[in-house]
Amino acid sequence: PVTSAAAKVPAATGDVQVVGERSWEQKNAEGRKNAVTLEPDTPRKRSRRQSELLEERVAKARSKLDPAIDQRVKELLQDEGALEEWIRTNDHDELARRKAAARQKAAAEHPQLRGLDKAFDDFTAAAKARETVWDEYRAAEDREIAAEAAVNKELGALEPSTSCVKREPTAAAAALPTGMRPPG
Repeated sequence: PVTSAAAKVPAATGDVQVVGERSWEQKNAEGRKNAVTLEPDTPRKRSRRQSELLEERVAKARSKLDPAIDQRVKELLQDEGALEEWIRTNDHDELARRKAAARQKAAAEHPQLRGLDKAFDDFTAAAKARETVWDEYRAAEDREIAAEAAVNKELGALEPSTSCVKREPTAAAAALPTGMRPPG
């Protein structure tokens, strides 16, 4: 707090003593710190950065699970005899297909990865649905504004207009300086 000059003057008993003061900007900033928006038109919208940070966290978590997935892929390839078959046939395409299938199966079997993927897929779908609805809302709002403008245009043709009436200033008004004259 900023101390005022009044705070330095000793107060008589029973008087009020000013111990500090705040500017309007300081009060306003303090009030806005914990302010709640009450406007119903303001949607809860995540910033693009928040979504990027969440996606980054998911990617990091998935990478932590990679060693377990890789181990399971090796086990599946050995169980299927894919490596021995590749050694016999030297078919790179078949080995790549089997590795991809084994990785997909290993990922589907891993409970943590399966849960993470489902939760992130649900989040992505919900965010996309929200964006779609928000776009529809903005389009509906634009249509409403255009319709209101059309109604106002039609009403303008039907209602008498007072803006074209020219009033002559009275002698008293004419005697006033220009900035103090009533409109007209």
